[in-house]
Amino acid sequence: MTAKLQTLLTRSEKNMGSGIHPVVKESALEMIKCAYKEGIFVQISAGYRSMEEQAKLYGQGRLGYSYKGKNYSDLSKPKVTNAQPGQSYHNYGLAIDYIIVSDDGKNAIWTVDSKWKRVAARIVVDGFYGPNTKKALIKGFQRELNKQYSAKLKVDGKWGPNTKAASPIIREGANGNITYILQAVLYSEGYNPNGVDGIFGSGTKSAVKVFQKANGLPADGIAGENTFAKLFA
Repeated sequence: MTAKLQTLLTRSEKNMGSGIHPVVKESALEMIKCAYKEGIFVQISAGYRSMEEQAKLYGQGRLGYSYKGKNYSDLSKPKVTNAQPGQSYHNYGLAIDYIIVSDDGKNAIWTVDSKWKRVAARIVVDGFYGPNTKKALIKGFQRELNKQYSAKLKVDGKWGPNTKAASPIIREGANGNITYILQAVLYSEGYNPNGVDGIFGSGTKSAVKVFQKANGLPADGIAGENTFAKLFA
């Protein structure tokens, strides 16, 4: 019996967890649907990962590793990651892991074959995983602008001529998806906002200031047109 698409989608949604960012979730499910049409059965095996879960993974194969006073060292298992808590996109719901499953959907296939490579290529095109996470955030930002400002942005995902009129001004106290995306892009660029939670607090303001200063902008901690243009360049 051939695996049903809805089964793969349902399993994947569960494995991504409630902390997965909606932009990544939407892209992942769309990728599964596209692969299914090509006869490739994909399932998301992991998505959002809490700091404690990251600490547990990081502790594998390491002696004496502790996080927040708890020992996570586990020498019975091999090392699987070099990312400590807060250093993985998974901790912010911005990454997924996937597997290819057998035609009946019952078994994982771990061989890196043509099907696996085809899915990997699709992920790069969609731009929501690993080094291309920023592309997905830009897409999400544009969707939010379309919702809130009815802006007609260029479809190529770049900073288009109509963006100026629609650019939001995000400052301390703001909250919502655009703030979440701002924080995520700052984090991906190496400016830690001390949390990716959709709430523009003092940590986000400080990160914006540091980014602005590094990019020759007035360091006022307010994310407006010029700041977003530099972030998404």
